[in-house]
Amino acid sequence: MTQCISARFLFVTILISLTAHIALGQFSNRYPKVDTYRHHIYLEAFEFPFYSNGPVSPVASPDGKTIAFSAFGWIWIYDKSQKSASRLTNSGEMDFLPTWSASGDQIAFVRDTGRETFLLIVDKAGNEVVKIDHANSSELDPYFSPDGKYLYYSSSVEGTFDIWRYEFVEGKSERLTAVNDGMELRPVPFGMDGSYFFISKSEGVADRIKLYDGRNKTTATIDEGRILSQLWIDTNAAGDQLALNWSNTLT
Repeated sequence: MTQCISARFLFVTILISLTAHIALGQFSNRYPKVDTYRHHIYLEAFEFPFYSNGPVSPVASPDGKTIAFSAFGWIWIYDKSQKSASRLTNSGEMDFLPTWSASGDQIAFVRDTGRETFLLIVDKAGNEVVKIDHANSSELDPYFSPDGKYLYYSSSVEGTFDIWRYEFVEGKSERLTAVNDGMELRPVPFGMDGSYFFISKSEGVADRIKLYDGRNKTTATIDEGRILSQLWIDTNAAGDQLALNWSNTLT
């Protein structure tokens, strides 16, 4: 009986020790911490860049002649007339999510070092034009404004993901939104009055697609749903049509 009790005591002791080690080893964050999002593993898994063997995040140039996309950690350009793709970037880091300027002579994308993300704008030869990199933060979701004056993006530099805008003439960034209970991601500007769609996420609250109206400076919810991970949106230049992936349905 004594041996049986001793064996059980030893088993319980080992189990408690293992449980403590597992608890200490739980995932916290690999990239700079976002204060308003508790489960960083989901944030980094679903909202950050990912490596792919095949082409992902394709986007057509304004003239429709070429397509930029991500693959194997680089940005590529596919020439529709030549039916061939050439590599635009050649870094040792991971480049993801290209987007064209309205003129078609520049491409912005996310560069991921494995510990942080920042934004680069390059010309069609791959030469760096602008780098947007706030200290101790992550930058995501670049998108040029239709008038070519701004690059919209999201950044966690203030402790949470907010919508920011980089102005090319002055070379300065300004924060457009400020939340203390969630994140705001993927700004999609349209028109010439400063309007843009974006995604708002808060734990325990429905994820929302919102519209900031630059004419009357108001924000309205367009649609909402529960845990809309990897939700992407886009719009036409007029902003009267919105394309998005909603769960398993293309809308």
